[in-house]
Amino acid sequence: MRRDLWLYLRALWKHWGALLAGPLVTLLLLLSENVFKIDIPRSVLGLAAVAGIFVAGFQAWREEHATGAAPQGDVEQARRLKALADTMVEEYLALARSHHNAGPSALATLGLHALKSDALIREAIQEMEARSGADPWSGHGQSIEDVDLVKFFELVHQMRFDFLRDGTVGGVAQKVRAAGGHRPAH
Repeated sequence: MRRDLWLYLRALWKHWGALLAGPLVTLLLLLSENVFKIDIPRSVLGLAAVAGIFVAGFQAWREEHATGAAPQGDVEQARRLKALADTMVEEYLALARSHHNAGPSALATLGLHALKSDALIREAIQEMEARSGADPWSGHGQSIEDVDLVKFFELVHQMRFDFLRDGTVGGVAQKVRAAGGHRPAH
């Protein structure tokens, strides 16, 4: 709650001109009240004083929605998924370095489907390859080029698939394609 309030106040401050408009209008009304000897109800003065907050709030809301900015929850979720991807890269590297498990069989143990994004999974696997110096697909990468890797790794997870014992990357890719799991357009 405190964090949300802080973010709201920061968004309002970006529109400080609108924030100041309310008190300025109130000041002008007070001056005109004295100059023209008219009686302005105090409720009108109070309304004018706080109107700037509403105007600045509306401008902040409009700016957020006009730029297509992701809601804070989406940004936090993306940050958490990226951190999870980084952790999975480290896990893969530990498996590959120990020569205990590498290639597709190591990928199958990571739960990559939890990343919820074909692009993020591919990015993580590219990082694995760059940092390990070896192909995580063991030369079978072309088999999955048109396959949604979220669905691919969901199937691997559901079947408790072991590439050393149960089949090939191409075989799983074929099952995913048959189930309509084609790679999303990027």
